[in-house]
Amino acid sequence: MVFDGPSDQIRHSMQRMHKATLLDEVTMKICLIQISPALLDADVPTVLVNNKEINIQKFFNDLPDGCKDGKIFQRAAFKELCKMLDPGKSGLVLQKNESRVIMFIGLHGSEKDTVCVKYARYHQRMSFKPALVCADTFKPGALDRLNNLAAKAKVPVYGSYVELNSAKVASQGIEMFRRENRDLIIVFII
Repeated sequence: MVFDGPSDQIRHSMQRMHKATLLDEVTMKICLIQISPALLDADVPTVLVNNKEINIQKFFNDLPDGCKDGKIFQRAAFKELCKMLDPGKSGLVLQKNESRVIMFIGLHGSEKDTVCVKYARYHQRMSFKPALVCADTFKPGALDRLNNLAAKAKVPVYGSYVELNSAKVASQGIEMFRRENRDLIIVFII
């Protein structure tokens, strides 16, 4: 059977588990053989994939022989996949009146400038005082574009048309906005 992508492989494997009235070790291994390459194709780190396999096999071995139902096993496999996406740790919690610096780095053309402004605007609505630092000295027009986007959101921007050292621009912008008591400084680079 030919699959379009990793999601199809995982979906097919989950359906196979769901249909199995009694899951034997062969069916379980076939399902793992389908799921693992699909995750690796989706650029999931090998360590996470191996841990998932070990946890699923451990769950399978811990089940009594009469309880090896495909639906129970499917739920366990699904929970393992969900653990990979949500490790249970809370995200970054920003405190007001405490200066935080967040740096956005990415490929050219990935709309980092737009995301930075939206991120700043979101936190502005949450009564933070955000500021943007354009440390992208490589792309012509990056500072102009960020200035245009930030003007609509009424977020201050620091950048330099003459300085070519991104690290220097970033540090100068951070220093300036810390003096202005900005509690969220977003650095946009490359």
